[in-house]
Amino acid sequence: MNSKKTDTSNNVFSEKDETVLSEVTPEDPVSSEEMPAGAERHMTYPGANILKFFLMPFVCIASFSFPGPYGSYISELSSFAPNAFFILCGFLVAASEKNDPGIYKRVLKRSAWQFALLFVIVIIINELTWLFNGVASGTFQLLTEKEALFDILVLCNWPLLYSSTIWFIQALFYARVILYLMNRSGLMKHYKTVLIITFLLNLLLGEFAGVLHLSFHGHTYIPGNAITRALPYMLLGRFLYEKKDAFFSRPSWNYCLAFIAGILAAIAEIVILTKRDLLVYTGHMIGYGIMAFSVCCLFLKIKNVKMNDVKIKFLVMHGRSCSWRIYLLTQPVFFFLQVAGSYLFRHAFYPMMEFSAILVYLICLAITLETELLSHLISEDSEI
Repeated sequence: MNSKKTDTSNNVFSEKDETVLSEVTPEDPVSSEEMPAGAERHMTYPGANILKFFLMPFVCIASFSFPGPYGSYISELSSFAPNAFFILCGFLVAASEKNDPGIYKRVLKRSAWQFALLFVIVIIINELTWLFNGVASGTFQLLTEKEALFDILVLCNWPLLYSSTIWFIQALFYARVILYLMNRSGLMKHYKTVLIITFLLNLLLGEFAGVLHLSFHGHTYIPGNAITRALPYMLLGRFLYEKKDAFFSRPSWNYCLAFIAGILAAIAEIVILTKRDLLVYTGHMIGYGIMAFSVCCLFLKIKNVKMNDVKIKFLVMHGRSCSWRIYLLTQPVFFFLQVAGSYLFRHAFYPMMEFSAILVYLICLAITLETELLSHLISEDSEI
């Protein structure tokens, strides 16, 4: 999904050390024994984990096909989800750094192994695809081409059939390296300058690349990567944390309206650029940024949650790990869905794949919930 909008998807997806202490309703506090392994005793921003969980359907829709006459529009608009994850990453790290100076190094290490894990998965399923077609080492031949290496290493743009989500964790990892170096060298105090510069690059090299008639190594635009997507939105999350009192004091309906305004702004931007034949990239729109920022404010301002509600309690305690597992599973599940569909549903294969986003999400969700339940039961047995 990094060709047209190859953006979707880390880790935010499993930020166990990024979530800070939080408040729960005093009527039903959560004891340390109830919290999952590695989680903090309480959470200051319980809405963060809830939001991560509810963003995952949009990640799948933005990565794969969505049915119906307006399916392509829904898929495009769902591209706000990765931006929201990046904002959450920046916000939660900023919220934790005062009491946890080593958090930059720790989340960097986590992103590194997560990227490595997904890289191995992507290589395996793509190589299996080549083998099914009678070509040995096709993936490695493709990856060793000079242009392909530049696209992958610099632009986070993978020229592989099953690689639509790996750009996200790669961009997140690169951005974490930059933030780690900024924090270590004392340059974090200038983060607002970096935020403005990277956002301008985001706009000029992305949705407005057609206006500039950009041509860079055969590309008419620069797809979402660490500099043009992850870094500016993570720094925006940091800015949101610094100004949280001002933003979180506003009523929730303001952000609901802002989210709708973001949708309309994105549609207007696409329509105007299309009519002028200047639309070359839809992976990012200004409206997507408004949508992402609004939804983050809406959920992060949540202070008290009813932990006596089983569903809410599950989302607060496991939303982070569930979102990571769903993200990790999307690419292999899509691969096996295509393989199984081509053999078992030959005549209905293409109609079925129109629902790939829904099918991938539901399968990943089912596997995730089962594994979460199993791990919970195992942890309970170990305590007995």
